Amino acid sequence: MLFRSLGAEQWRDAMAIHLALCPPSLMGVTDPDDPLGRKALTAKLGGGVVKKHNELVRSVSSLEREAGRISIMEVAGLYPDDRRVDTLSVAGDGHVDMTDCRVVDPHTAARMAAGESVRGAMIKAENEKNRKYNFAGDCKLRGVLLLPLVFTPGGRIGPSLERYLRQLAADKVKHCYPQLRSVQLQQHFVLVMFVLLDYQLLLLMFLV
Repeated sequence: MLFRSLGAEQWRDAMAIHLALCPPSLMGVTDPDDPLGRKALTAKLGGGVVKKHNELVRSVSSLEREAGRISIMEVAGLYPDDRRVDTLSVAGDGHVDMTDCRVVDPHTAARMAAGESVRGAMIKAENEKNRKYNFAGDCKLRGVLLLPLVFTPGGRIGPSLERYLRQLAADKVKHCYPQLRSVQLQQHFVLVMFVLLDYQLLLLMFLV
């Protein structure tokens, strides 16, 4: 029944993806280094990653609010040009965090040919975000650095996202369980909360 509802172009795209070939509708955005069109499917400006990216932004903002923060999505006006941040959150103590999300496919033909590891691809993406947002030092919020949050379609998280999830886990434990006095018990709760948040984002990548 599903295939009967597809149009001719959608049918050709579906069969091409099933056979690990570039979908015909994406032929115009492929190149010799990416013959299967993976970049077109996973770059922010094309293919299925747009939905994953947007869901990731919404999930990060939701996690920030669950941790007792005020969270705003798609914030403009913080830089002198058209750069925007995906989320801006303010904790109860006044601490401010800005994030920008990126979904990166570490298994493109070019990256695999170069022998780039999954972690290496994520760190490279983080560095690109840092160069774009942090190195110029032109953010209107002085002293606030953007956190580059990198995720892969397979569910791997970059170092910056891992640190931020741990921070949100600690904030959520303090916000939701203020009665906890034992430092050791707090640490156990933070670890459990971090695993739950990580699993929540992992599930997201497979549901969208």
